[in-house]
Amino acid sequence: MVVGKRLSQESPLERGSMNPIQNSASRAVVFLDLLGFRRAVMDYPSAAIGLLQDYSDSLNIKLCDAKLMSEQQEASPEIKRLNYLSSTDSFETFLPMSDSIFIVSSSPSDLVLQLSHFLWDCLQPRWLAFTKPENPASPTTVNTQTIDLVSNETIKNKETWLPVLFRGGISWGQVTNIKAFSIVEGKEVVGANLIGEAVASSVGLEQKKPKGPRILLSDQFFEQVNEEARCYVAQTPDLQDTYELLWPMALMETSSDLQDALDNELGQLLRGIVALLLSHPADTKTFQHYLAFLGLTIRAGMQKYPCYREQLRKKVRQLLIEGVNASETPDKILDEAFGETPVR
Repeated sequence: MVVGKRLSQESPLERGSMNPIQNSASRAVVFLDLLGFRRAVMDYPSAAIGLLQDYSDSLNIKLCDAKLMSEQQEASPEIKRLNYLSSTDSFETFLPMSDSIFIVSSSPSDLVLQLSHFLWDCLQPRWLAFTKPENPASPTTVNTQTIDLVSNETIKNKETWLPVLFRGGISWGQVTNIKAFSIVEGKEVVGANLIGEAVASSVGLEQKKPKGPRILLSDQFFEQVNEEARCYVAQTPDLQDTYELLWPMALMETSSDLQDALDNELGQLLRGIVALLLSHPADTKTFQHYLAFLGLTIRAGMQKYPCYREQLRKKVRQLLIEGVNASETPDKILDEAFGETPVR
Protein backbone atom coordinates (compact mmCIF):
# COMPACT_ATOMS: atom_id res chain seq x y z
CA MET A 1 0.00 0.00 0.00
CA VAL A 2 2.86 2.37 0.78
CA VAL A 3 4.43 1.71 -2.61
CA GLY A 4 1.14 2.42 -4.37
CA LYS A 5 0.75 5.68 -2.49
CA ARG A 6 4.28 6.75 -3.29
CA LEU A 7 3.85 6.17 -7.00
CA SER A 8 0.56 8.04 -7.09
CA GLN A 9 2.09 11.06 -5.35
CA GLU A 10 5.61 11.21 -6.75
CA SER A 11 5.70 9.42 -10.08
CA PRO A 12 5.04 11.46 -13.25
CA LEU A 13 3.26 8.41 -14.63
CA GLU A 14 -0.42 8.29 -13.97
CA ARG A 15 -1.94 5.28 -12.31
CA GLY A 16 -3.87 3.14 -14.73
CA SER A 17 -1.29 3.63 -17.49
CA MET A 18 -1.85 0.06 -18.61
CA ASN A 19 -5.18 1.19 -20.04
CA PRO A 20 -5.38 0.74 -23.80
CA ILE A 21 -4.18 3.51 -26.09
CA GLN A 22 -6.51 1.97 -28.66
CA ASN A 23 -9.30 -0.50 -28.06
CA SER A 24 -8.89 -4.06 -29.26
CA ALA A 25 -9.70 -4.34 -32.96
CA SER A 26 -8.82 -6.52 -35.93
CA ARG A 27 -5.74 -5.08 -37.58
CA ALA A 28 -2.56 -6.23 -39.25
CA VAL A 29 0.47 -6.94 -37.09
CA VAL A 30 3.95 -7.22 -38.57
CA PHE A 31 6.78 -8.84 -36.64
CA LEU A 32 10.30 -8.31 -38.00
CA ASP A 33 13.48 -9.85 -36.63
CA LEU A 34 16.98 -8.92 -37.78
CA LEU A 35 18.81 -11.87 -39.31
CA GLY A 36 22.25 -12.54 -37.85
CA PHE A 37 21.97 -9.98 -35.07
CA ARG A 38 23.06 -12.23 -32.21
CA ARG A 39 26.23 -13.22 -34.03
CA ALA A 40 26.87 -9.58 -34.95
CA VAL A 41 26.62 -8.54 -31.29
CA MET A 42 29.17 -11.17 -30.31
CA ASP A 43 31.60 -10.73 -33.21
CA TYR A 44 31.06 -7.23 -34.60
CA PRO A 45 29.39 -5.01 -31.95
CA SER A 46 29.88 -1.82 -33.95
CA ALA A 47 28.23 -3.43 -36.97
CA ALA A 48 25.34 -4.58 -34.76
CA ILE A 49 24.79 -0.98 -33.64
CA GLY A 50 24.90 -0.01 -37.31
CA LEU A 51 22.07 -2.42 -38.10
CA LEU A 52 19.81 -0.79 -35.50
CA GLN A 53 20.84 2.69 -36.61
CA ASP A 54 20.17 1.94 -40.27
CA TYR A 55 16.55 0.93 -39.82
CA SER A 56 15.99 3.80 -37.38
CA ASP A 57 17.49 6.29 -39.85
CA SER A 58 15.34 4.89 -42.64
CA LEU A 59 12.16 5.50 -40.63
CA ASN A 60 13.33 8.98 -39.63
CA ILE A 61 14.03 9.93 -43.25
CA LYS A 62 10.58 8.74 -44.30
CA LEU A 63 8.92 10.78 -41.56
CA CYS A 64 10.87 13.89 -42.56
CA ASP A 65 10.07 13.32 -46.25
CA ALA A 66 6.37 12.99 -45.39
CA LYS A 67 6.40 16.47 -43.87
CA LEU A 68 8.06 17.91 -46.97
CA MET A 69 5.66 16.12 -49.31
CA SER A 70 2.67 17.45 -47.40
CA GLU A 71 3.83 20.96 -48.28
CA GLN A 72 4.00 20.28 -52.02
CA GLN A 73 1.32 22.17 -53.87
CA GLU A 74 1.40 20.19 -57.10
CA ALA A 75 2.97 16.92 -58.19
CA SER A 76 2.66 14.65 -61.20
CA PRO A 77 0.77 11.35 -60.84
CA GLU A 78 4.09 9.51 -61.04
CA ILE A 79 5.56 11.54 -58.18
CA LYS A 80 2.41 11.11 -56.12
CA ARG A 81 2.62 7.35 -56.66
CA LEU A 82 6.25 7.21 -55.52
CA ASN A 83 5.50 9.42 -52.52
CA TYR A 84 2.68 7.09 -51.50
CA LEU A 85 4.83 3.96 -51.84
CA SER A 86 7.72 5.53 -49.95
CA SER A 87 5.60 6.78 -47.07
CA THR A 88 4.73 5.06 -43.81
CA ASP A 89 1.23 6.42 -43.40
CA SER A 90 -0.14 2.88 -43.10
CA PHE A 91 2.07 2.33 -40.02
CA GLU A 92 -0.16 3.20 -37.06
CA THR A 93 2.34 1.78 -34.57
CA PHE A 94 6.06 1.25 -35.14
CA LEU A 95 7.51 -0.32 -32.01
CA PRO A 96 11.22 -1.25 -32.07
CA MET A 97 12.55 -3.69 -29.47
CA SER A 98 16.29 -4.16 -29.97
CA ASP A 99 16.63 -6.40 -33.04
CA SER A 100 12.85 -6.78 -33.46
CA ILE A 101 10.09 -4.47 -34.69
CA PHE A 102 6.31 -4.60 -34.37
CA ILE A 103 4.16 -2.65 -36.83
CA VAL A 104 0.38 -2.32 -36.56
CA SER A 105 -1.85 -1.21 -39.42
CA SER A 106 -5.53 -0.97 -40.29
CA SER A 107 -4.70 -0.72 -44.03
CA PRO A 108 -3.44 -4.16 -45.11
CA SER A 109 -3.07 -3.41 -48.81
CA ASP A 110 -1.18 -0.16 -48.24
CA LEU A 111 0.92 -1.97 -45.66
CA VAL A 112 2.05 -4.61 -48.17
CA LEU A 113 3.33 -1.98 -50.59
CA GLN A 114 4.82 0.43 -48.07
CA LEU A 115 6.47 -2.27 -45.96
CA SER A 116 8.16 -3.66 -49.09
CA HIS A 117 9.65 -0.25 -49.83
CA PHE A 118 10.67 0.21 -46.20
CA LEU A 119 12.59 -3.09 -46.24
CA TRP A 120 14.50 -2.05 -49.36
CA ASP A 121 15.16 1.45 -48.00
CA CYS A 122 16.69 -0.06 -44.83
CA LEU A 123 19.04 -2.11 -46.97
CA GLN A 124 19.94 0.44 -49.62
CA PRO A 125 22.36 2.89 -47.91
CA ARG A 126 25.20 0.36 -47.50
CA TRP A 127 24.31 -1.95 -50.38
CA LEU A 128 26.61 -0.38 -52.98
CA ALA A 129 29.61 -1.51 -50.93
CA PHE A 130 28.52 -5.14 -51.36
CA THR A 131 28.00 -4.80 -55.12
CA LYS A 132 31.61 -3.76 -55.66
CA PRO A 133 33.54 -5.19 -52.70
CA GLU A 134 37.15 -4.17 -52.28
CA ASN A 135 37.87 -7.72 -51.13
CA PRO A 136 35.56 -10.28 -52.81
CA ALA A 137 36.48 -12.84 -50.15
CA SER A 138 35.04 -10.50 -47.50
CA PRO A 139 32.43 -8.11 -48.95
CA THR A 140 31.39 -6.93 -45.51
CA THR A 141 34.88 -5.52 -44.80
CA VAL A 142 34.85 -1.89 -45.91
CA ASN A 143 37.62 0.70 -45.88
CA THR A 144 36.34 4.13 -44.86
CA GLN A 145 37.91 7.56 -44.53
CA THR A 146 37.08 10.41 -42.16
CA ILE A 147 38.55 13.89 -41.79
CA ASP A 148 39.83 15.01 -38.39
CA LEU A 149 38.30 18.47 -37.99
CA VAL A 150 41.12 19.62 -35.72
CA SER A 151 44.18 18.41 -37.63
CA ASN A 152 42.45 18.22 -41.02
CA GLU A 153 44.13 14.85 -41.50
CA THR A 154 42.50 11.92 -43.27
CA ILE A 155 41.91 8.95 -40.97
CA LYS A 156 41.56 5.55 -42.60
CA ASN A 157 39.47 2.88 -40.93
CA LYS A 158 38.55 -0.71 -41.66
CA GLU A 159 34.96 -1.43 -40.69
CA THR A 160 32.49 -4.30 -40.86
CA TRP A 161 29.21 -3.45 -42.55
CA LEU A 162 26.28 -5.84 -42.46
CA PRO A 163 23.09 -5.79 -44.54
CA VAL A 164 19.81 -4.96 -42.79
CA LEU A 165 17.81 -8.12 -43.51
CA PHE A 166 14.63 -9.03 -41.65
CA ARG A 167 12.74 -12.28 -41.32
CA GLY A 168 9.19 -12.08 -40.04
CA GLY A 169 5.48 -12.57 -40.29
CA ILE A 170 2.29 -10.60 -40.89
CA SER A 171 -1.01 -11.63 -39.35
CA TRP A 172 -4.54 -10.25 -39.03
CA GLY A 173 -6.57 -10.31 -35.86
CA GLN A 174 -7.24 -8.73 -32.50
CA VAL A 175 -4.51 -6.44 -31.19
CA THR A 176 -4.49 -3.84 -28.43
CA ASN A 177 -1.91 -1.08 -28.06
CA ILE A 178 -1.40 -0.42 -24.34
CA LYS A 179 0.54 2.06 -22.28
CA ALA A 180 3.28 0.65 -20.07
CA PHE A 181 5.72 1.86 -17.44
CA SER A 182 9.27 2.25 -18.73
CA ILE A 183 12.55 3.49 -17.29
CA VAL A 184 15.09 5.02 -19.69
CA GLU A 185 18.45 6.15 -18.28
CA GLY A 186 16.92 6.33 -14.83
CA LYS A 187 13.95 8.42 -15.93
CA GLU A 188 10.35 7.28 -15.84
CA VAL A 189 8.56 7.50 -19.17
CA VAL A 190 5.33 6.21 -20.64
CA GLY A 191 6.14 3.43 -23.08
CA ALA A 192 3.96 1.20 -25.22
CA ASN A 193 3.32 -2.48 -25.63
CA LEU A 194 1.11 -4.75 -27.72
CA ILE A 195 -1.12 -7.66 -26.83
CA GLY A 196 -3.47 -9.83 -28.85
CA GLU A 197 -3.84 -12.92 -30.97
CA ALA A 198 -2.39 -11.18 -34.03
CA VAL A 199 0.80 -10.42 -32.09
CA ALA A 200 1.28 -14.09 -31.19
CA SER A 201 0.41 -15.19 -34.71
CA SER A 202 2.93 -12.88 -36.40
CA VAL A 203 5.70 -14.06 -34.06
CA GLY A 204 4.68 -17.67 -34.75
CA LEU A 205 5.08 -17.14 -38.49
CA GLU A 206 8.64 -15.89 -38.01
CA GLN A 207 9.38 -18.89 -35.81
CA LYS A 208 8.75 -21.18 -38.78
CA LYS A 209 12.26 -19.91 -39.60
CA PRO A 210 12.29 -19.98 -43.39
CA LYS A 211 15.77 -19.47 -44.81
CA GLY A 212 16.61 -15.94 -45.83
CA PRO A 213 14.99 -12.52 -45.28
CA ARG A 214 11.46 -13.66 -45.90
CA ILE A 215 8.16 -12.35 -44.54
CA LEU A 216 5.39 -14.96 -44.23
CA LEU A 217 1.70 -14.05 -44.29
CA SER A 218 -1.22 -15.62 -42.48
CA ASP A 219 -4.25 -16.71 -44.52
CA GLN A 220 -6.41 -14.21 -42.62
CA PHE A 221 -4.11 -11.36 -43.61
CA PHE A 222 -3.97 -12.47 -47.25
CA GLU A 223 -7.76 -12.36 -47.42
CA GLN A 224 -7.68 -8.66 -46.47
CA VAL A 225 -5.32 -7.66 -49.29
CA ASN A 226 -6.64 -6.19 -52.55
CA GLU A 227 -5.64 -7.25 -56.06
CA GLU A 228 -2.99 -4.56 -56.50
CA ALA A 229 -1.17 -5.54 -53.32
CA ARG A 230 -1.48 -9.26 -54.09
CA CYS A 231 0.97 -8.69 -56.94
CA TYR A 232 3.57 -8.48 -54.14
CA VAL A 233 2.48 -11.82 -52.65
CA ALA A 234 3.01 -15.45 -53.70
CA GLN A 235 2.85 -18.97 -52.37
CA THR A 236 6.13 -20.08 -50.81
CA PRO A 237 8.04 -22.80 -52.70
CA ASP A 238 9.10 -24.64 -49.53
CA LEU A 239 6.28 -24.19 -46.99
CA GLN A 240 2.95 -25.77 -47.89
CA ASP A 241 -0.11 -23.50 -48.07
CA THR A 242 1.84 -20.44 -46.92
CA TYR A 243 2.06 -17.01 -48.54
CA GLU A 244 5.09 -14.74 -48.47
CA LEU A 245 5.83 -11.10 -49.27
CA LEU A 246 7.88 -10.60 -52.44
CA TRP A 247 9.28 -7.36 -51.08
CA PRO A 248 12.14 -7.02 -53.64
CA MET A 249 9.41 -6.07 -56.13
CA ALA A 250 9.58 -2.61 -54.54
CA LEU A 251 12.78 -1.78 -56.37
CA MET A 252 11.22 -2.66 -59.75
CA GLU A 253 8.33 -0.25 -59.32
CA THR A 254 9.60 2.33 -61.82
CA SER A 255 11.26 -0.05 -64.30
CA SER A 256 9.76 -0.29 -67.77
CA ASP A 257 10.87 -3.88 -68.33
CA LEU A 258 13.27 -6.50 -66.96
CA GLN A 259 16.32 -5.11 -68.77
CA ASP A 260 15.64 -1.67 -67.34
CA ALA A 261 15.36 -3.23 -63.87
CA LEU A 262 18.60 -5.19 -64.35
CA ASP A 263 20.39 -2.02 -65.43
CA ASN A 264 19.30 -0.32 -62.22
CA GLU A 265 18.33 -1.40 -58.71
CA LEU A 266 17.43 -5.04 -59.43
CA GLY A 267 20.85 -5.53 -60.99
CA GLN A 268 22.48 -3.93 -57.95
CA LEU A 269 20.54 -6.16 -55.58
CA LEU A 270 21.42 -9.35 -57.47
CA ARG A 271 25.09 -8.40 -57.72
CA GLY A 272 25.33 -7.74 -53.98
CA ILE A 273 23.52 -10.96 -53.06
CA VAL A 274 25.83 -13.03 -55.27
CA ALA A 275 28.92 -11.36 -53.78
CA LEU A 276 27.74 -12.07 -50.23
CA LEU A 277 26.64 -15.60 -51.13
CA LEU A 278 29.94 -16.62 -52.68
CA SER A 279 31.99 -15.26 -49.79
CA HIS A 280 30.73 -18.11 -47.58
CA PRO A 281 31.28 -21.87 -47.80
CA ALA A 282 28.32 -23.75 -49.22
CA ASP A 283 27.83 -25.83 -46.08
CA THR A 284 27.19 -22.81 -43.80
CA LYS A 285 23.88 -21.37 -42.65
CA THR A 286 24.93 -17.95 -43.92
CA PHE A 287 25.34 -19.33 -47.45
CA GLN A 288 21.87 -20.89 -47.22
CA HIS A 289 20.33 -17.59 -46.10
CA TYR A 290 21.85 -15.70 -49.03
CA LEU A 291 20.85 -18.48 -51.42
CA ALA A 292 17.27 -18.13 -50.16
CA PHE A 293 17.54 -14.34 -50.58
CA LEU A 294 18.64 -14.89 -54.18
CA GLY A 295 15.67 -17.21 -54.70
CA LEU A 296 13.28 -14.64 -53.21
CA THR A 297 14.60 -11.91 -55.50
CA ILE A 298 14.32 -14.18 -58.54
CA ARG A 299 10.72 -15.05 -57.65
CA ALA A 300 9.94 -11.35 -57.32
CA GLY A 301 11.49 -10.69 -60.73
CA MET A 302 9.52 -13.50 -62.36
CA GLN A 303 6.30 -12.31 -60.70
CA LYS A 304 6.88 -8.82 -62.12
CA TYR A 305 8.13 -10.00 -65.53
CA PRO A 306 6.75 -13.53 -66.08
CA CYS A 307 7.80 -13.68 -69.75
CA TYR A 308 11.48 -12.99 -69.09
CA ARG A 309 12.55 -16.04 -67.08
CA GLU A 310 15.42 -17.00 -69.40
CA GLN A 311 16.74 -13.45 -69.55
CA LEU A 312 16.76 -13.28 -65.76
CA ARG A 313 18.41 -16.68 -65.52
CA LYS A 314 21.10 -15.60 -67.97
CA LYS A 315 21.89 -12.51 -65.92
CA VAL A 316 22.13 -14.40 -62.63
CA ARG A 317 24.32 -17.04 -64.25
CA GLN A 318 26.64 -14.34 -65.54
CA LEU A 319 27.00 -12.87 -62.05
CA LEU A 320 27.72 -16.32 -60.59
CA ILE A 321 30.38 -17.07 -63.22
CA GLU A 322 32.08 -13.74 -62.55
CA GLY A 323 32.41 -14.52 -58.86
CA VAL A 324 32.07 -18.27 -58.51
CA ASN A 325 34.31 -20.05 -56.02
CA ALA A 326 35.99 -23.36 -56.61
CA SER A 327 33.67 -25.35 -54.34
CA GLU A 328 30.46 -24.55 -56.20
CA THR A 329 29.38 -24.68 -59.83
CA PRO A 330 27.20 -21.80 -61.06
CA ASP A 331 24.55 -24.12 -62.52
CA LYS A 332 24.05 -25.91 -59.22
CA ILE A 333 23.44 -22.63 -57.40
CA LEU A 334 21.31 -21.40 -60.28
CA ASP A 335 19.07 -24.47 -60.27
CA GLU A 336 18.47 -24.13 -56.52
CA ALA A 337 17.79 -20.40 -56.71
CA PHE A 338 15.28 -20.88 -59.54
CA GLY A 339 13.59 -23.72 -57.68
CA GLU A 340 14.57 -26.39 -60.20
CA THR A 341 16.27 -28.53 -57.57
CA PRO A 342 15.45 -28.70 -53.84
CA VAL A 343 17.13 -26.05 -51.70
CA ARG A 344 19.75 -27.63 -49.45
